[in-house]
Amino acid sequence: MGTVRQRIVECLEDREMTVRDLSKTLHVSETDVMDHLSHISISVKTQNKKLRINPSQCGICGFIFKDRSRPSKPGKCPGCRNTKISPASFWIR
Repeated sequence: MGTVRQRIVECLEDREMTVRDLSKTLHVSETDVMDHLSHISISVKTQNKKLRINPSQCGICGFIFKDRSRPSKPGKCPGCRNTKISPASFWIR
């Protein structure tokens, strides 16, 4: 079965997933998933792989949060101040 981090890595090697997708699939809290993702980004480098991020995007004005380093969903768009924001998704290649 493996540790939570090992299971997250296995899921992300198979397909692109959001924090919520990982949380539901692995039956752990979203906060735990976000904590593990920062460690996973470092540990997969030893395997010559990289944690890739498809950044969050505003559903109204299309602003892309490309410079955001945290895996959590942003609260408001800095462009239009709207809260309709798609979550970031992650995968490993």
